[in-house]
Amino acid sequence: MGQRDAKHAVFVDTGEKSAYIEDNDSLERRERGMEKGELVQLIQRCRAGDRQAQEELVLATQKRVYYHCKKLLKREEDALDATQDVLITMLTRLDSLREPEAFLGWLASITVNRCRNLLSRENRESQIPESEEGDSLLDNLEDLDEQAVPD
Repeated sequence: MGQRDAKHAVFVDTGEKSAYIEDNDSLERRERGMEKGELVQLIQRCRAGDRQAQEELVLATQKRVYYHCKKLLKREEDALDATQDVLITMLTRLDSLREPEAFLGWLASITVNRCRNLLSRENRESQIPESEEGDSLLDNLEDLDEQAVPD
């Protein structure tokens, strides 16, 4: 596969299926140049187990997925992680796609759902504030409870 720019590359590994996610001008040309008929043929080849087709599909869609994730998640690190998850899901669940012509909509829904899950998880996980000494502010709550209970 040749060398990759580490700053803009992510490795997608799903066991048997793996590919690099990279950001360069050829990807943009490849994505723009892919017509619906070519995309459908590529999906059919992927479903038949063609590893080259799987790599081509990742390369053809990764930029679209990344920018969608980046727009929703804001942080580059989160967008890269979500992109990797979405591309793995895309490859492993391609057989569940009923209409290959609807691939881009299907991929967009996977992307949005993954980002929503990450955002809702982020909202559920609250950071517990710490004092300047590094002690959890919850540690003081026990002392307050003991003081509040009359003998």
